[in-house]
Amino acid sequence: MGWPRREPELVELLKRYLGCPFRLFTPQPDPHKHMEAYKRAWKTGKTHGFVPVFISVSGKEHLLEMLVANADPASEDDIKNFSPQRVAAYRKELLETPLPDADGIFKKAAGEMNLYEEAREFGIMEAEKSIHNVFWSLFGSGSNEFSANPPTRQVMLAKIPVKNPWEVFAWLPMGNWNCAPGPLEMMAVAKSWYERFGAVPAAVSGDEVEFYMDIPAGRGRTRAELEALAFEHLAFAPDTWEGELIDTGHLKKCRYWYFWWD
Repeated sequence: MGWPRREPELVELLKRYLGCPFRLFTPQPDPHKHMEAYKRAWKTGKTHGFVPVFISVSGKEHLLEMLVANADPASEDDIKNFSPQRVAAYRKELLETPLPDADGIFKKAAGEMNLYEEAREFGIMEAEKSIHNVFWSLFGSGSNEFSANPPTRQVMLAKIPVKNPWEVFAWLPMGNWNCAPGPLEMMAVAKSWYERFGAVPAAVSGDEVEFYMDIPAGRGRTRAELEALAFEHLAFAPDTWEGELIDTGHLKKCRYWYFWWD
């Protein structure tokens, strides 16, 4: 597929694909500078017409391959030579397409994967340490890489020029593999979560999506409301929990939502 193995090459290709300003962060011992930069950009973007998103830059990642496959399938076998014009036309098409109903997406996914039985019970947070305040995808995909205190990945903090936060997934068309929702479904879910909870797409890699919100979505909500939200998370990305119970206490207090697909 002509996959770029060197990170400098991947940075240049992502720069051409994005067509918007970004800041490149090299691997660092901790993510404090990343988080400070993100929060400044989030505040600035509200008045300057962009949504900041961290984008993983790694030769091990297949993010660009997925983006090109969705936006310019004619270049899927030679992703280095994708067409920015076809990418732009695809973004325009997504933005003009009516979005599906998010509730229907959750129910359809849950039914196809037999999640209703799994969602009968949800865990309760037992310790404050289960609350995190960074984007886990800054470190690595899968569920446990971040626990070993590795340095951060190389990432780009891009200023995605969209009017609404959920339109990030028109600029970065995630999904369409295994049980991962396609770009339109990603947009529909993100729109629903933004309108109800203020959650915005904030970080992506080849198999991860993270959301950020100024105020935890679960604050002031009942146990039943938290369980309903946990069910939506389970239906959206069941691989994230790998059979474990979703922590409703975590949803009540945390401002960062992490999702991962196998």
